Amino acid sequence: MLMLSFVDQVDHVDKSGQCALVHAALRGHSEVIECLLELTWSTEGQQDLSLKNKALQQGLIAACSMGHIHIIAAQEEMLRKERELEEARKKLAHIRQQQYKFLPSELREDQS
Repeated sequence: MLMLSFVDQVDHVDKSGQCALVHAALRGHSEVIECLLELTWSTEGQQDLSLKNKALQQGLIAACSMGHIHIIAAQEEMLRKERELEEARKKLAHIRQQQYKFLPSELREDQS
């Protein structure tokens, strides 16, 4: 989509506090929502899933208020997948942490 090539910060909000995802949800533009969700939602260059989740929740409310059932179903599924992904990341981090403590000190990366 051409419009998305001009998006600097996908999480940018307008004067009313709404981001592009919320505007797309209000108007029932599911394709735009899908494209926006594929972009990186970031804070200081780091992926920030809390920003994305907040926008998804606001978009869900916006879609509900306008009766856009197809948007509601897609966003609920996306929220579910985001939660599953976050849980998997936490589990992986825990596994890596457990494995790391058993490495001999000379094999551990310098943490300074």
